[in-house]
Amino acid sequence: MGRPPDKPKIALYNQIPQDERVINIGGKRFNIDKIVKVIYKNVDVVPVDSRAEALKSVRSGETVAAIVLPEDLVEQLESSL
Repeated sequence: MGRPPDKPKIALYNQIPQDERVINIGGKRFNIDKIVKVIYKNVDVVPVDSRAEALKSVRSGETVAAIVLPEDLVEQLESSL
């Protein structure tokens, strides 16, 4: 019997300030930290300290992808409504 495949490794850089991680869209509240926890269930997350480090991990093959949550993500989402 073989082992199940390993979860893919994903670099994650979350720049969103801790006190801004809740967003209201269409009258519903979304907690960014809870959404990120869902990501952790499906992949092996490699936390990184910068966008450059996230990209470097992909280029080196350490991770297969990178997710960068920019500091103004909540503002961008709210202003696009």
